[in-house]
Amino acid sequence: MADILVPLDGSTLAERVLPWAATVARATGGQIRFVEAIGYPVTADVIAPVDDLKAAASDYLDSQVEQVQCTYGVTAKAAASFGPAAAVILTEASSGGVDYIAMSTHARDGVRRAVLGSVAEHVLRESPVPVYLLPAAAHGRELSAIKRIAIPLDGSALSQSVLEPAAAFAQQLGATITLIRVYEPPEGAVFDEHGAMVRSADQEVDRIAFLAEQYMGPLVRELQRLGVEANSRSELGHDAANDIVRLAEAAEADLIVMATHGRSGLDRLRHGSVTEQVLRHSHIPLLAFGRIPLKSLLAEEVRASATSFKIADAFSMPRVVQGVV
Repeated sequence: MADILVPLDGSTLAERVLPWAATVARATGGQIRFVEAIGYPVTADVIAPVDDLKAAASDYLDSQVEQVQCTYGVTAKAAASFGPAAAVILTEASSGGVDYIAMSTHARDGVRRAVLGSVAEHVLRESPVPVYLLPAAAHGRELSAIKRIAIPLDGSALSQSVLEPAAAFAQQLGATITLIRVYEPPEGAVFDEHGAMVRSADQEVDRIAFLAEQYMGPLVRELQRLGVEANSRSELGHDAANDIVRLAEAAEADLIVMATHGRSGLDRLRHGSVTEQVLRHSHIPLLAFGRIPLKSLLAEEVRASATSFKIADAFSMPRVVQGVV
Protein backbone atom coordinates (compact mmCIF):
# COMPACT_ATOMS: atom_id res chain seq x y z
CA MET A 1 0.00 0.00 0.00
CA ALA A 2 1.52 3.33 -1.10
CA ASP A 3 0.21 6.81 -0.35
CA ILE A 4 1.34 9.36 -2.94
CA LEU A 5 1.70 13.02 -1.93
CA VAL A 6 0.92 15.26 -4.93
CA PRO A 7 1.65 18.99 -4.54
CA LEU A 8 -0.69 21.18 -6.60
CA ASP A 9 -0.66 24.90 -7.38
CA GLY A 10 -3.67 25.28 -9.67
CA SER A 11 -1.62 24.78 -12.83
CA THR A 12 -2.03 22.10 -15.49
CA LEU A 13 1.72 21.48 -15.21
CA ALA A 14 1.38 20.35 -11.60
CA GLU A 15 -1.61 18.17 -12.48
CA ARG A 16 0.35 16.25 -15.14
CA VAL A 17 1.67 13.81 -12.51
CA LEU A 18 -1.82 12.54 -11.69
CA PRO A 19 -1.83 9.57 -14.14
CA TRP A 20 1.42 8.26 -12.62
CA ALA A 21 0.27 8.82 -9.04
CA ALA A 22 -3.07 7.14 -9.74
CA THR A 23 -1.34 4.17 -11.42
CA VAL A 24 0.91 3.56 -8.41
CA ALA A 25 -1.85 4.13 -5.85
CA ARG A 26 -4.19 1.74 -7.67
CA ALA A 27 -1.49 -0.95 -8.09
CA THR A 28 -0.57 -0.82 -4.41
CA GLY A 29 -3.99 -0.24 -2.87
CA GLY A 30 -2.91 3.22 -1.69
CA GLN A 31 -4.37 6.68 -2.01
CA ILE A 32 -3.44 10.15 -3.25
CA ARG A 33 -2.88 13.00 -0.82
CA PHE A 34 -3.05 16.45 -2.39
CA VAL A 35 -1.33 19.42 -0.78
CA GLU A 36 -1.32 23.07 -1.82
CA ALA A 37 0.88 25.83 -0.45
CA ILE A 38 -0.99 29.12 -0.16
CA GLY A 39 1.13 32.23 -0.55
CA TYR A 40 0.70 34.90 2.12
CA PRO A 41 -1.20 37.99 0.90
CA VAL A 42 0.91 41.11 0.54
CA THR A 43 -1.89 43.68 0.95
CA ALA A 44 -2.50 45.86 3.98
CA ASP A 45 -5.92 44.28 4.57
CA VAL A 46 -4.88 40.76 5.57
CA ILE A 47 -8.00 39.12 7.05
CA ALA A 48 -10.30 39.09 4.03
CA PRO A 49 -7.65 37.93 1.51
CA VAL A 50 -6.61 35.07 3.82
CA ASP A 51 -10.17 33.81 4.03
CA ASP A 52 -10.61 34.16 0.29
CA LEU A 53 -7.36 32.34 -0.45
CA LYS A 54 -8.23 29.47 1.88
CA ALA A 55 -11.70 29.11 0.36
CA ALA A 56 -10.31 29.16 -3.19
CA ALA A 57 -7.67 26.53 -2.33
CA SER A 58 -10.26 24.34 -0.64
CA ASP A 59 -12.62 24.50 -3.61
CA TYR A 60 -9.82 23.70 -6.05
CA LEU A 61 -8.52 20.74 -4.02
CA ASP A 62 -12.03 19.36 -3.50
CA SER A 63 -12.54 19.39 -7.27
CA GLN A 64 -9.26 17.51 -7.77
CA VAL A 65 -10.22 14.90 -5.17
CA GLU A 66 -13.55 14.33 -6.90
CA GLN A 67 -11.93 14.14 -10.33
CA VAL A 68 -9.31 11.58 -9.27
CA GLN A 69 -11.91 9.41 -7.59
CA CYS A 70 -14.20 9.50 -10.64
CA THR A 71 -11.51 9.22 -13.34
CA TYR A 72 -9.12 6.72 -11.76
CA GLY A 73 -11.15 5.07 -9.02
CA VAL A 74 -8.53 6.03 -6.45
CA THR A 75 -9.24 7.36 -2.96
CA ALA A 76 -7.91 10.87 -2.38
CA LYS A 77 -7.83 13.55 0.27
CA ALA A 78 -6.40 17.06 0.41
CA ALA A 79 -4.95 19.74 2.66
CA ALA A 80 -3.80 23.33 2.15
CA SER A 81 -1.42 25.40 4.27
CA PHE A 82 0.05 28.88 4.22
CA GLY A 83 3.78 29.06 3.65
CA PRO A 84 6.59 28.54 1.12
CA ALA A 85 5.86 25.67 -1.26
CA ALA A 86 8.87 23.50 -0.39
CA ALA A 87 8.30 23.88 3.36
CA VAL A 88 4.61 22.99 3.09
CA ILE A 89 5.35 19.93 0.95
CA LEU A 90 8.11 18.66 3.24
CA THR A 91 6.00 19.20 6.36
CA GLU A 92 3.15 17.16 4.86
CA ALA A 93 5.57 14.45 3.68
CA SER A 94 6.95 14.16 7.22
CA SER A 95 3.52 13.92 8.85
CA GLY A 96 3.41 10.14 8.43
CA GLY A 97 1.96 7.64 6.00
CA VAL A 98 3.46 9.15 2.83
CA ASP A 99 5.47 6.71 0.68
CA TYR A 100 6.27 8.90 -2.35
CA ILE A 101 6.06 12.52 -3.44
CA ALA A 102 5.04 13.04 -7.08
CA MET A 103 5.55 16.44 -8.69
CA SER A 104 6.27 18.23 -11.96
CA THR A 105 9.32 20.41 -12.55
CA HIS A 106 9.49 23.76 -14.31
CA ALA A 107 11.79 24.31 -17.27
CA ARG A 108 13.97 26.99 -15.69
CA ASP A 109 17.59 27.30 -16.74
CA GLY A 110 20.60 29.60 -16.67
CA VAL A 111 20.74 32.56 -14.28
CA ARG A 112 17.04 32.36 -13.42
CA ARG A 113 17.50 28.83 -12.06
CA ALA A 114 20.64 29.85 -10.15
CA VAL A 115 18.80 32.76 -8.48
CA LEU A 116 15.38 31.20 -7.89
CA GLY A 117 16.33 27.56 -7.55
CA SER A 118 13.74 24.84 -7.99
CA VAL A 119 11.06 23.76 -5.55
CA ALA A 120 11.32 20.21 -6.90
CA GLU A 121 15.09 20.06 -6.38
CA HIS A 122 14.77 21.55 -2.88
CA VAL A 123 12.15 18.93 -2.01
CA LEU A 124 14.35 16.16 -3.42
CA ARG A 125 17.31 17.16 -1.27
CA GLU A 126 15.28 17.24 1.96
CA SER A 127 12.48 14.73 1.37
CA PRO A 128 12.09 11.83 3.84
CA VAL A 129 10.66 9.67 1.01
CA PRO A 130 11.54 9.00 -2.66
CA VAL A 131 10.43 11.73 -5.06
CA TYR A 132 8.89 11.12 -8.49
CA LEU A 133 9.86 14.01 -10.75
CA LEU A 134 8.16 14.65 -14.07
CA PRO A 135 10.41 16.82 -16.24
CA ALA A 136 8.92 19.52 -18.41
CA ALA A 137 10.50 17.79 -21.44
CA ALA A 138 8.24 14.75 -20.89
CA HIS A 139 5.30 16.59 -22.45
CA GLY A 140 2.99 14.25 -24.36
CA ARG A 141 4.48 11.13 -22.83
CA GLU A 142 2.19 8.27 -21.70
CA LEU A 143 2.58 8.28 -17.91
CA SER A 144 0.05 5.68 -16.81
CA ALA A 145 2.05 2.75 -18.26
CA ILE A 146 5.23 1.88 -16.35
CA LYS A 147 6.59 -1.27 -17.96
CA ARG A 148 10.33 -0.66 -18.16
CA ILE A 149 12.54 0.79 -15.41
CA ALA A 150 16.20 1.87 -15.81
CA ILE A 151 18.53 2.01 -12.77
CA PRO A 152 21.96 3.71 -13.10
CA LEU A 153 24.69 2.20 -10.89
CA ASP A 154 28.25 3.23 -10.08
CA GLY A 155 29.43 0.28 -8.00
CA SER A 156 28.77 1.98 -4.65
CA ALA A 157 26.60 0.72 -1.81
CA LEU A 158 24.68 3.98 -2.13
CA SER A 159 23.60 3.42 -5.72
CA GLN A 160 22.84 -0.26 -5.10
CA SER A 161 20.68 0.47 -2.05
CA VAL A 162 17.77 1.39 -4.35
CA LEU A 163 17.72 -2.06 -5.96
CA GLU A 164 15.54 -3.78 -3.39
CA PRO A 165 12.80 -1.11 -3.22
CA ALA A 166 12.97 -0.77 -7.02
CA ALA A 167 12.50 -4.54 -7.37
CA ALA A 168 9.42 -4.43 -5.12
CA PHE A 169 8.11 -1.48 -7.12
CA ALA A 170 8.66 -3.32 -10.40
CA GLN A 171 6.84 -6.39 -9.06
CA GLN A 172 3.82 -4.30 -8.07
CA LEU A 173 3.62 -2.75 -11.54
CA GLY A 174 4.69 -5.80 -13.57
CA ALA A 175 7.69 -3.86 -14.93
CA THR A 176 11.11 -5.03 -16.13
CA ILE A 177 14.42 -3.53 -14.92
CA THR A 178 17.51 -2.55 -16.93
CA LEU A 179 20.66 -1.85 -14.90
CA ILE A 180 22.93 0.83 -16.41
CA ARG A 181 26.60 1.53 -15.86
CA VAL A 182 28.91 3.82 -17.82
CA TYR A 183 32.72 3.67 -17.78
CA GLU A 184 35.28 6.15 -18.98
CA PRO A 185 37.12 4.88 -22.08
CA PRO A 186 40.76 3.87 -21.55
CA GLU A 187 43.31 6.48 -22.61
CA GLY A 188 45.31 3.87 -24.46
CA ALA A 189 47.52 0.86 -23.80
CA VAL A 190 48.48 -0.02 -20.21
CA PHE A 191 52.21 -0.20 -19.33
CA ASP A 192 54.02 -1.47 -16.24
CA GLU A 193 56.65 0.41 -14.26
CA HIS A 194 59.36 -0.76 -16.66
CA GLY A 195 57.60 0.59 -19.71
CA ALA A 196 56.52 -2.80 -21.01
CA MET A 197 52.99 -2.97 -22.42
CA VAL A 198 50.68 -4.98 -20.20
CA ARG A 199 47.54 -4.61 -22.31
CA SER A 200 46.80 -2.95 -25.61
CA ALA A 201 43.98 -0.38 -25.85
CA ASP A 202 41.70 -3.01 -27.36
CA GLN A 203 42.58 -5.47 -24.60
CA GLU A 204 41.80 -2.80 -21.99
CA VAL A 205 38.38 -2.26 -23.56
CA ASP A 206 37.79 -6.03 -23.43
CA ARG A 207 38.86 -6.03 -19.77
CA ILE A 208 36.34 -3.30 -18.96
CA ALA A 209 33.60 -5.30 -20.67
CA PHE A 210 34.57 -8.43 -18.71
CA LEU A 211 34.62 -6.62 -15.36
CA ALA A 212 31.30 -4.95 -16.18
CA GLU A 213 29.72 -8.37 -16.64
CA GLN A 214 31.33 -9.57 -13.40
CA TYR A 215 29.72 -6.63 -11.60
CA MET A 216 26.32 -6.47 -13.29
CA GLY A 217 25.69 -10.19 -13.80
CA PRO A 218 25.09 -11.13 -10.14
CA LEU A 219 22.77 -8.15 -9.62
CA VAL A 220 20.72 -9.06 -12.70
CA ARG A 221 20.46 -12.67 -11.54
CA GLU A 222 19.37 -11.58 -8.05
CA LEU A 223 16.60 -9.46 -9.55
CA GLN A 224 15.53 -12.43 -11.64
CA ARG A 225 15.55 -14.64 -8.56
CA LEU A 226 13.14 -12.20 -6.94
CA GLY A 227 10.80 -12.64 -9.90
CA VAL A 228 11.66 -9.45 -11.81
CA GLU A 229 12.63 -9.65 -15.48
CA ALA A 230 15.99 -7.89 -15.67
CA ASN A 231 18.93 -7.15 -17.95
CA SER A 232 21.90 -4.76 -18.06
CA ARG A 233 23.67 -2.28 -20.32
CA SER A 234 27.32 -1.26 -19.80
CA GLU A 235 29.00 1.19 -22.15
CA LEU A 236 31.94 3.56 -22.41
CA GLY A 237 31.09 7.26 -22.19
CA HIS A 238 32.25 10.72 -21.13
CA ASP A 239 29.16 12.58 -19.85
CA ALA A 240 27.35 11.06 -16.85
CA ALA A 241 23.92 12.64 -17.20
CA ASN A 242 23.69 12.45 -20.97
CA ASP A 243 24.93 8.85 -21.01
CA ILE A 244 22.33 7.84 -18.44
CA VAL A 245 19.56 9.47 -20.47
CA ARG A 246 20.85 7.93 -23.71
CA LEU A 247 21.01 4.39 -22.28
CA ALA A 248 17.63 4.74 -20.58
CA GLU A 249 16.10 5.84 -23.88
CA ALA A 250 17.80 2.92 -25.67
CA ALA A 251 16.17 0.61 -23.11
CA GLU A 252 12.82 2.31 -23.86
CA ALA A 253 12.47 3.03 -20.14
CA ASP A 254 9.29 4.58 -18.77
CA LEU A 255 11.04 5.51 -15.51
CA ILE A 256 14.59 6.10 -14.25
CA VAL A 257 15.23 5.14 -10.62
CA MET A 258 18.42 6.47 -9.04
CA ALA A 259 20.14 7.56 -5.87
CA THR A 260 21.41 11.07 -5.22
CA HIS A 261 23.78 12.36 -2.55
CA GLY A 262 21.74 15.55 -2.36
CA ARG A 263 24.68 17.95 -2.12
CA SER A 264 23.92 21.52 -1.12
CA GLY A 265 25.66 24.85 -0.71
CA LEU A 266 29.11 25.49 -2.21
CA ASP A 267 29.76 21.79 -2.75
CA ARG A 268 26.68 21.58 -4.97
CA LEU A 269 27.67 24.72 -6.88
CA ARG A 270 31.11 23.24 -7.61
CA HIS A 271 30.11 19.72 -8.53
CA GLY A 272 26.51 20.03 -9.61
CA SER A 273 24.22 17.03 -9.37
CA VAL A 274 24.06 14.16 -11.84
CA THR A 275 20.47 13.54 -10.77
CA GLU A 276 19.48 17.15 -11.39
CA GLN A 277 21.30 17.16 -14.74
CA VAL A 278 19.44 14.00 -15.74
CA LEU A 279 16.19 15.68 -14.72
CA ARG A 280 16.94 18.73 -16.85
CA HIS A 281 17.86 16.75 -19.98
CA SER A 282 15.57 13.73 -19.77
CA HIS A 283 12.25 13.09 -21.47
CA ILE A 284 11.83 10.18 -19.05
CA PRO A 285 10.33 10.65 -15.55
CA LEU A 286 12.66 10.08 -12.59
CA LEU A 287 12.12 8.41 -9.22
CA ALA A 288 14.94 9.73 -7.04
CA PHE A 289 16.02 8.56 -3.59
CA GLY A 290 17.57 11.50 -1.72
CA ARG A 291 19.95 11.43 1.21
CA ILE A 292 17.32 10.77 3.90
CA PRO A 293 15.63 7.68 2.38
CA LEU A 294 19.09 6.43 1.27
CA LYS A 295 20.38 6.74 4.83
CA SER A 296 17.44 4.63 5.99
CA LEU A 297 18.04 2.03 3.27
CA LEU A 298 21.74 1.74 4.11
CA ALA A 299 20.93 1.41 7.82
CA GLU A 300 18.60 -1.47 6.97
CA GLU A 301 21.41 -3.10 4.96
CA VAL A 302 23.68 -2.93 8.00
CA ARG A 303 21.01 -4.28 10.38
CA ALA A 304 20.04 -7.15 8.12
CA SER A 305 22.76 -9.79 8.18
CA ALA A 306 21.12 -11.65 5.29
CA THR A 307 19.69 -8.94 3.07
CA SER A 308 18.41 -9.91 -0.36
CA PHE A 309 21.06 -7.78 -2.05
CA LYS A 310 24.62 -8.29 -0.84
CA ILE A 311 26.75 -5.31 -1.75
CA ALA A 312 28.73 -6.45 -4.78
CA ASP A 313 32.48 -6.03 -4.87
CA ALA A 314 33.53 -3.01 -6.88
CA PHE A 315 36.30 -5.10 -8.50
CA SER A 316 39.28 -3.29 -9.98
CA MET A 317 37.26 -1.06 -12.27
CA PRO A 318 38.39 1.88 -14.38
CA ARG A 319 37.13 5.25 -13.24
CA VAL A 320 33.35 5.51 -13.46
CA VAL A 321 31.78 8.36 -15.40
CA GLN A 322 28.29 7.91 -13.98
CA GLY A 323 28.06 8.73 -10.29
CA VAL A 324 25.28 9.39 -7.82
CA VAL A 325 25.87 12.97 -6.72
